[in-house]
Amino acid sequence: MQIPNHLEEVNLNFKDIISSISESEAIPAGQVSKVAVALLEKVGQAVDNGERIIFQDYVLMPRTISAKEADGDKPARPETKVAIFKRRTEKHDNDQPELVG
Repeated sequence: MQIPNHLEEVNLNFKDIISSISESEAIPAGQVSKVAVALLEKVGQAVDNGERIIFQDYVLMPRTISAKEADGDKPARPETKVAIFKRRTEKHDNDQPELVG
C-alpha cells in the first residue's frame, strides 16, 4: 500500500483492499470479498433511498444532482443520486459529531 503524496494521485483498488484485510485479519480473501460486496450493495441501496449512513468515524450523506438539459456540445444529464463521504470529528458537548471536509 502506498503512502499518499500531495503531488501524485494514489489509487487503491478493491482487490488491494480485500487482500490487505484478508492478510491482516487472517480471513480468506473470498469471504472478505463476499462481505465487502454485500456491504457495498446495501450502501448503494441506502444512497438510492436517500438515507444517511453513519459508520464509526465516517458519514455518507445523500445528495441528488439535478438533471440538466443538453446545452450546445454538452449532452443532457439525468438526475443522479450520490453520496458525499466525510470523516467525522470528535463529539462535543451537544453529542452531535461535526463533519470535516
